[in-house]
Amino acid sequence: MNRIGILVTSIVLLTCFLTSCAHNVTSKLPRVFEREYLNQQTSTQPIDLSSGGECPGTRTMNVVSKDTRTDPYEVYSSSRSYTITPSEYTRLVARYMEEKLRESNVQVDEESGTEIHVWMEEVYASGAWTFGCDVRLKVTIPEIGYTRVYAGHEGGAIIMNVVGYATNLAVVEFLKDPEVQKYIQCR
Repeated sequence: MNRIGILVTSIVLLTCFLTSCAHNVTSKLPRVFEREYLNQQTSTQPIDLSSGGECPGTRTMNVVSKDTRTDPYEVYSSSRSYTITPSEYTRLVARYMEEKLRESNVQVDEESGTEIHVWMEEVYASGAWTFGCDVRLKVTIPEIGYTRVYAGHEGGAIIMNVVGYATNLAVVEFLKDPEVQKYIQCR
């Protein structure tokens, strides 16, 4: 390949790298969804939901991802674009919600008929050298017809981390919801 060919190829690759190429970060998110790490990074404490209820212990829960979208969803766009796959992200969120329920002393069982449904409403990041991220999760408890959107916002230097931080805060907001606590504790 001659010098002009190498130069043209280099310019095309550099332009793609700096502008229009989208990077799907979904595969990197499982490393971020580690409960103790996220609790520490977002200064959140476990919530004990095992006492104060009317049922023995708590209800046994099953968190189900209901998001079926498989097209890339743009989380951030500037000189580089970052995307996630909503159905894969929401599956991670459902598993993470189950971890947070266990941390709150709530039994979790995939065979349980007591389900919580979760969808990704929005994940949006902004910034230049550091990122701020907003996450909105739609959660439904079909048994009582309760639906609410929970939001989290957090900042940081790495896009995958801020998505995890903001998601953790949205899940904590869910656990602190008095209606959710009343349902889990059979009150």
